[in-house]
Amino acid sequence: MVGPLLAGVVISLLAAPGRPHPASEPETAAAGVLLLWLCLSAAFGLLLFWGLPVAVAAFVAQGRGHHPASALLWAGMLGWIGLLVFLYRGAAKRCPHCHTRVVAETALCYWCGSDTLPVPLPEFLQRRP
Repeated sequence: MVGPLLAGVVISLLAAPGRPHPASEPETAAAGVLLLWLCLSAAFGLLLFWGLPVAVAAFVAQGRGHHPASALLWAGMLGWIGLLVFLYRGAAKRCPHCHTRVVAETALCYWCGSDTLPVPLPEFLQRRP
């Protein structure tokens, strides 16, 4: 973003009263177009690396029923890698007895040794047909 401004200042300083304006030279025009193209491609790259993951993280967190603050923090700091970290962190489940995170596929808790399947409702709360 600073490149085109700096190029404009340099071009205006090089102009002398007896010489034609340097901006009319084809090399200067080509350099200006190149600088403009580089700035636009850098802005597009930033949008793809940070803007899109932040939006995707917000939609994913909202779809999962979580507050989007942690997803936005991960995606805003690390881009696509942060989005993957957020998705991985949400894949673990909690033991219903000791409330520690366990691998989603496990049947027994590593810490307390109890069953990690959801605790069934008491019989008087279950719906009878």
